[in-house]
Amino acid sequence: LAPAGGVRYSPGMDAPHPLGLFRGPEILPRVDDVARLRIAVFEAWPYLYQGSVDYERAYLAAYARSADRVFVLARPGDQVVGASTGLPLADDTAAFARPFIKRGLPVESVFYFGESVLLPAWRGRGIGALLLADAEQQAQATGATVLRLEVREANIAAIGLYRARSYHRFGQQEDYYDDGATAVRFERRLD
Repeated sequence: LAPAGGVRYSPGMDAPHPLGLFRGPEILPRVDDVARLRIAVFEAWPYLYQGSVDYERAYLAAYARSADRVFVLARPGDQVVGASTGLPLADDTAAFARPFIKRGLPVESVFYFGESVLLPAWRGRGIGALLLADAEQQAQATGATVLRLEVREANIAAIGLYRARSYHRFGQQEDYYDDGATAVRFERRLD
């Protein structure tokens, strides 16, 4: 993994795109940047989400409570244009882990990706794949053997990225989103 602020390349990229890795308390100074990014990306689905910086601060600050929580950020210049976030499921709230426990899944082995988001103008350059690959590498370093995430069923581009990275669909959750849309659940085993 490139150090924070390091330069990574991907086939088809026309210029270097610095990716930064931030863990635990290192996340706090970047919360507002990621909050603005999430709000900008999710504006495409106003029926799904109408966030505020205050809501985002509360949501994202929770990532700083564990040394193994991670933000991988794409930052050409000073602007954050993409992010992949995740955490060991055992470090999340009991309410979030409860459905996994009910299904007999050992939360200690699962790393959960909260989101992988990229501004539309930066898509198609391989940046999303780099963000996810770096986040996966960090997840594996925590000892996780299972990576999990959910994605809106209509988000064909993201589903293609996850499949290309060896994730497989293992289920779906009807009425997952506020607008009633279905979430597709993906998993990648590392063992």
